[in-house]
Amino acid sequence: MRAGYCLVLLILCLAAVRVLIRAYVAVHDWHGPNTLVVPLRAEHTVNAQLFYDKGLGIREEDSAVAEVIGGAPLRDLRFAVPRVPLRELRFDPLPSAGRFWIGTPRLENASGRIIARFSLVAIVPRYQIAGLQREGDVLAGETLPDANDPQLTIGLGAPLRVGELRWPWKNVGILLLLTFATNWLRRHPANAGWSPLPAINIRVGHRPLFLTCIFLSLTLGYFSFGTYKNWPYKIESDGKYYYQYLVSGWFDHDLDFSNNYRAAQLPWMLSPIDHYDMRDKVSPKTGRPANVFSCGPAVLWLPFFTTAKGIAAILNRISPGWISGNPWSRFYQYTVMFSAVVYSWIGLMFLNSIWRLWFQRPAPLSALLLTLFATPLCYYAIFEVSMSHAYDFFTFCLILWLLLRNREQPTYFSFCTLGFACALHVLVRTQNIATVAIVGALIVPYWKLASRETYGRYLWFAGIVVLFGILPVLLINKYLFGYFFVAPQIVVYGPGFLSPWHPKIFEVLFSERNGLFSYHPALVLGLAGFILISIRSFRRRERECWLIGGIFAAFLVQIYVDSTVFDWWSGHSFGQRRLVGMLPLFAFGFMELTDRLRALPSYRPWWEWMTAGLLIIMGIYLMFIHVYLWDYDKPHNIVDWMAVRGPRAIIGGDFTRH
Repeated sequence: MRAGYCLVLLILCLAAVRVLIRAYVAVHDWHGPNTLVVPLRAEHTVNAQLFYDKGLGIREEDSAVAEVIGGAPLRDLRFAVPRVPLRELRFDPLPSAGRFWIGTPRLENASGRIIARFSLVAIVPRYQIAGLQREGDVLAGETLPDANDPQLTIGLGAPLRVGELRWPWKNVGILLLLTFATNWLRRHPANAGWSPLPAINIRVGHRPLFLTCIFLSLTLGYFSFGTYKNWPYKIESDGKYYYQYLVSGWFDHDLDFSNNYRAAQLPWMLSPIDHYDMRDKVSPKTGRPANVFSCGPAVLWLPFFTTAKGIAAILNRISPGWISGNPWSRFYQYTVMFSAVVYSWIGLMFLNSIWRLWFQRPAPLSALLLTLFATPLCYYAIFEVSMSHAYDFFTFCLILWLLLRNREQPTYFSFCTLGFACALHVLVRTQNIATVAIVGALIVPYWKLASRETYGRYLWFAGIVVLFGILPVLLINKYLFGYFFVAPQIVVYGPGFLSPWHPKIFEVLFSERNGLFSYHPALVLGLAGFILISIRSFRRRERECWLIGGIFAAFLVQIYVDSTVFDWWSGHSFGQRRLVGMLPLFAFGFMELTDRLRALPSYRPWWEWMTAGLLIIMGIYLMFIHVYLWDYDKPHNIVDWMAVRGPRAIIGGDFTRH
């Protein structure tokens, strides 16, 4: 009976996963849009245009445009079409005279399942087409010599269906039956008092339920919203260039982005793949286009991308063509970028564990919530997940956790893991080399070691691990720019990118244009708490004072570095995004203030939760103002926006329209 219970339980879990996947696909298809795929080739680079009749005739507003790369082989053009019955399809392959080749069009739903295929016979000339001739599986066409608007018609015969939804009712029924069977087997006398996993004791820090709820909340937020300005996908802005390392390395086995920057923009993406025009910034020494962004996020995405490839292979065996192989498809974007949720959550678990290791008492739950919701972390864990900031936070938390976890009995392995974490921190953001240097300088007084001779061997070993770990930065510089030691931003944007003698430190901290404290005032409390920790630690000459000093020194160095960049406001940022990696400092400050509040003789729990709840609500409210209302290129007074403009916009319906 126990074996049967285990088997049914396993099948139940697999069935539940299948139901969730099918339900997600059904909802995805319901929202649409559908996609009309037209294979096309042209002699010159032009824009092809598709018109569709929803019942109001052929209109310019009912059309979609896609670029055709001249001279390229036949490639699929994807046009987004609404999920309504279509009465006519008009296709303009060229805007003027020329030759073209067109393949068999097909209609796909949002998840990539084919709804309808059109034969080549259905493609007929409509206007200014000299002729169409079949050449194997394609039609070769030529326009009239003086054509200025050549047109084809894709014959429908009847209004084109939009595709029926496939809700997993059968799977739900099977799941219910398995649930009843599992429940019956669990109640059977032979299984009384027995667990199918008796040897596994799962602990997530000291607050498993709380941390699990945080993970579920982040997951719900991640799948409920899109990216920048809530656009309906996940990879945008700088993230496209971080992702190019993974795409080019996996598919092309090189880091020459010449072809990757010319990848077609999918219909539902609101900006091109190469929206910074990096393909035009070619190194005269190597002849390769530049990429000024780091490769670290791609390293952290690799396990998730590999998982996505495996899931896609399985699902495509079940239903061929179900998952697109395009790495820019929504399936890959949502699967790979889910790593931001995972790494942010793990970072919070590290903070929880660090406080317990440091002070031998539980981390206040309210302080962890403040770290997540009263800072920019939540935004970069849910919305702009393709940026490097959530991973910057994770790697710094990892370094601090390793320092504390292995302080009593350091070994070669502990130094190896610390060196790897430091290298990963540099790969995520190259400027973190300053933080790693400070950490290395502070290992000497902080770590209790058996002897100076032993310490020397450990330190040399860790240094070698770090050097090998950051070697990809140097090799990529050599490959793309021709030099090992070079600042890619200065090569691309010129020497004006950095102004080391004219830092904007005050503006970075207090400006209405993404100032650290002016956009997230709760961080002032975190800084105050960290200062209190520092004073107490140095007065008592605790061993941790070196670690505290290192964190604070790294924070000051990062402020200086960020203040020397020409866009010290961090562009279209939610607060000072470049300092998200320093959030552990503020988290420890939140924890210290909470512990001091609890130590008061007249302490009442509602004081703590009312204050934390107010700051958390304000942080979430400001985040949604940022997503839906702000013009990112302008400075903002958050008091005015939260008290006056935000409520006015909500009453006016700006939020509800989204």
